[in-house]
Amino acid sequence: MGKLLGRIFKDDFKSIILWLFLPLVFALVFNQLLNAFGENPLVMVGLSLTLTLLIIGPFVALISVAINDYERFYGKYAAFFSSLPYKTSTINGARFLNYVLMALVAGLCAFVNYLIMIMSLSPTEASLSELFELFSRALAVIGGKNLIAIIIYILVLGIVSIFQVMFAISAGSSRVFGKPSKAKVILTFIITSLILGLIFGRIQIASVMEYESLEYINQTGANIELVTDNALAYKSMLAPIGFNTLTSAILAWATHFLHDKKLSVA
Repeated sequence: MGKLLGRIFKDDFKSIILWLFLPLVFALVFNQLLNAFGENPLVMVGLSLTLTLLIIGPFVALISVAINDYERFYGKYAAFFSSLPYKTSTINGARFLNYVLMALVAGLCAFVNYLIMIMSLSPTEASLSELFELFSRALAVIGGKNLIAIIIYILVLGIVSIFQVMFAISAGSSRVFGKPSKAKVILTFIITSLILGLIFGRIQIASVMEYESLEYINQTGANIELVTDNALAYKSMLAPIGFNTLTSAILAWATHFLHDKKLSVA
């Protein structure tokens, strides 16, 4: 798996690197032009466009990774990669880890770009220190159990999202559901997203409603206040985490089945 992962990671990194850093370079250039020429309309428009690209760049990069994944295993390079001596579990494992690594790279670059733009637009030590101080206060208010639950919640949500993309690519490229096509991949992803999103939304809302019932009345003299116990907020995430974990397992199995069937036919 290591060799396959290294190969596809290297190829994908080369294809997304410009989306991650070029918008920042242009944004810094337009910011300098803004400082030099003032609020010039053309400079303002250019800065707005580059800031927009700076925000959407990581998402475009991840879409590029999905397109590369399709082309590599089901598109124009499929004949080559299907001929490699790797089992389905190895291929899908490498695909999954590549998505994870690409998401980490995109997220890290987005965070670094954000900090650089903060320093560029407000070049004072106070601005960054205030930002980290605000972040520290937020963590203190959230609490340890809630913070752990939030981290697990985000990780599981990311995992199910990756398996959803992998399943859509494999299902849309499988003859089990008719003639393979890119349009069918997109349609499969949309339908899967709608179904899972609706179920997940209902579970999340029900969990939040259950959590909101965990309130108590605080009476101080003549004042009566309804207080929510924030220490129990993590309980509202347990059911959604469980649902996404189960969904990830099902999608992983389905992706394995469809890809294994493709290899056996090939």
